[in-house]
Amino acid sequence: MTPPVLSADEITRVTTPELVFATVRDALIAHATSPVLHADHVRRGAQVTGIGGDMPHKNELPPALFARAALIATDDHQQCLEHGDFGHAVRAGSTTDSGDTPVGRLLERPVERPDGAITVADLTGVGALDAALASAVLRELTR
Repeated sequence: MTPPVLSADEITRVTTPELVFATVRDALIAHATSPVLHADHVRRGAQVTGIGGDMPHKNELPPALFARAALIATDDHQQCLEHGDFGHAVRAGSTTDSGDTPVGRLLERPVERPDGAITVADLTGVGALDAALASAVLRELTR
């Protein structure tokens, strides 16, 4: 089942951590210009996928979330570094510019995902590819 895509406006109307979690638990968040949730609202074991950070002014995920992530997957390292949420996190000092793993590598060789680990995927490519990659990453990481 494909997760719903939620707009930033839909997310910003949610005010408590419990409601944020219920709203974004299995959702893709797209097209935000500022983070749409707080890093501390993301529960252990969550997989968070950002797919709308395809321009430098867009920013869906808070840099602090990347600091909490056991694994950060990117579809295009350089593009994510230049204008994805991963790049925002690097510039904020929440992770290093080598702190990501290419999605393709994860699909070739899935990694062990510790119980309770938060994982983040920053996808800056084309829309249809983003949805397919997000589903594949989530499937592989939750095996």
